[in-house]
Amino acid sequence: MKIGILTLTPKNNYGGILQAVALCGHLEKHGHDVVLINKNRFKKSVLIRMAVGFIERLPFQNIKNKRKDYLKTKQLKPFLDKNLPQKTKEIVSSLDLKKLVENEGFDAVIVGSDQVWRYQYIGDGHHNVFFLDFDTAKPVKKIAYAASFGKDEWEAPEHIAQISHLLSNFDAISTREKSGVKLCKNTFGVPGVMNVLDPTLLVGADFYDRFFSKLKERPPQKTIATYILDRNKDKEAIVNAVIACLEPAFCTLQQVNLSEQKNEGFYSVEEWMWNIKNAEFIVTDSFHGMVFSIIFEKQFVVVGNEKRGLSRFTDLLNEIGLSERLVLGTEIDPILIKEKINYSDKNKILAAMRNYSINFLHNSMNC
Repeated sequence: MKIGILTLTPKNNYGGILQAVALCGHLEKHGHDVVLINKNRFKKSVLIRMAVGFIERLPFQNIKNKRKDYLKTKQLKPFLDKNLPQKTKEIVSSLDLKKLVENEGFDAVIVGSDQVWRYQYIGDGHHNVFFLDFDTAKPVKKIAYAASFGKDEWEAPEHIAQISHLLSNFDAISTREKSGVKLCKNTFGVPGVMNVLDPTLLVGADFYDRFFSKLKERPPQKTIATYILDRNKDKEAIVNAVIACLEPAFCTLQQVNLSEQKNEGFYSVEEWMWNIKNAEFIVTDSFHGMVFSIIFEKQFVVVGNEKRGLSRFTDLLNEIGLSERLVLGTEIDPILIKEKINYSDKNKILAAMRNYSINFLHNSMNC
């Protein structure tokens, strides 16, 4: 089949990039022709685009993080170009999407994964694009795979009726969180929604190991990897507590901060994964930081952030029996830090969840 993938445009977020790489890679492995739909979040005026472009390229400043985002996007672009399928021309509106679907001759369009249904991220006046607002003469399957609302409630109640109608036209819907299943049923009146794994978990560690060929010669270091998106004193205290607890066993334990720049620039996608894979312990507040800790069978804790939504953490951790790894509050039990995760049973549960998710994906295209 020829399949269009609609997700938040991969740019400089490691998890956002890798979920797209994993979903596209899985579908391509099974013989499908995959195209990435290039949805621009906002249609800015020429003057605004010129102003933003000037700020991005102006050195020695970082107004509203524009400069940093620009440099990181530029540095990660070669990985995207090499490991993601071709992108379509840029679209903004549902009319653009309709024309694109017709011109490309898609057999199916899959929206997902990541927070493609979080209104804060898609509320540019064209949020309906992410709910596949198009009708074509040729039947085109509409599928949601592991779509996420990001939070446990819908953020724009004025659009509920419209979205309820659009969701009713889907051939198959799955969400990344159980709260998403409840939202579809209770808020939008759409039953039969499935709960599936994030695309990064559709594939095993061997899928990602192939990216490390140029990094394997690096000398091993005893490290604690931290990937903290929302830094504060409480999270720094937890990181310091983990280091203080573990360091006596390793003599020295170097901290690798994956959310900041290193001397020669930003961590590449490969380096980001490699440092997680080779760390003795990971502390993160990121969903995909947690996911890759599990993929590489690492010892870890994830610091919960209720403002960003907890269900995306709790659902996966509860399912595989690692709920104790979620830290809420400002303190961490030293026993939790020292207690080793036995992944043999966890991987059996994960394998069953992976098979279920893969079956949903393939059955939704064949129904």
